[in-house]
Amino acid sequence: MKFFTSKFTVPVVTILLCILFQLIAGCTGVDEKSTKKETLLTSGTQSVTLELLALDDPDNPYREQYTAYDRWVFEHVVIPGTEEPVKLPSEMTQEEIHALALGTDQPMNWYETSARVYDESILVPFQISMRDNHEAIKNHTKSELANRSTIVRVKGVLDPELRKVFRREADRIVAGYYPPVPAWLAENPPKRVMLLPDGRVLTEGLLGDWDKEDEEGGCCGDSVQGTYALYDISGTLQAARQSGWLGLLDNSTEAEQPQGHAIWTDDGYWKFYDRETDGLIAVWDFDGTPLASEEDTVPRDPHFFRWISGSLARTYYNVLNDSVD
Repeated sequence: MKFFTSKFTVPVVTILLCILFQLIAGCTGVDEKSTKKETLLTSGTQSVTLELLALDDPDNPYREQYTAYDRWVFEHVVIPGTEEPVKLPSEMTQEEIHALALGTDQPMNWYETSARVYDESILVPFQISMRDNHEAIKNHTKSELANRSTIVRVKGVLDPELRKVFRREADRIVAGYYPPVPAWLAENPPKRVMLLPDGRVLTEGLLGDWDKEDEEGGCCGDSVQGTYALYDISGTLQAARQSGWLGLLDNSTEAEQPQGHAIWTDDGYWKFYDRETDGLIAVWDFDGTPLASEEDTVPRDPHFFRWISGSLARTYYNVLNDSVD
């Protein structure tokens, strides 16, 4: 498949990969034979011709690793120029605006995502792309695969059963980068969870507070207010607070903490900044241990120190323990 595309910068690749990993959905193998595809992509003033190798081409190093989902992706790469131009709201009828708002402007089971093309010719299987992305996050590196890849758009009707299997496999991959979810947490999830590397669990909301109507289905920010709690490895409640979770791990009071604006980092550090000058005044480890300086912080697996929804924690437990969602 031939197409032109400009080289994407790293930030654009990162954004598009986030779209890919947030839209994940099912995978299984089939005997369907792939065919070479050609298309043309343009961006800015620079264009590059891409020609996708057939998935079963002898020169394709991934030919034994493609799933049914990857084959669907291969067949649904967007060929620029074949889509209808996007209408402005002023150009839409009231019926079109209403359908867009309701999400009914596309056929049933419509699915949009993105995919990697390596060396301008090879579709990267989604499992390899996801693992590569998470390894880079875990190790604080930029992968060679990502640097030599172009992102292509993918659209089309995706069979719901294929999407379901794909999503389960994708969740299984991501779950492997977090500490194990204990059974007691999966059985009674709170609203949000942070799985700590020492086996303890921080929660937003107490066990059982998760409500399907409130589900966001993924990683969350720190804007949700409510009861924060700390549980030990057996699920016993150790501490709970109503005004944020700083101090839960070390049982420190507000008066004992540095008097500044606290920022939590993905690596698991509290950084305190002067409210007037914004200067750094103190650094604490995740467990409340004061550090001598910012230089004492070291890069660590940020998956340990990220909030995820309670329902996602349950999903991670299920996919790693072959349980039914």
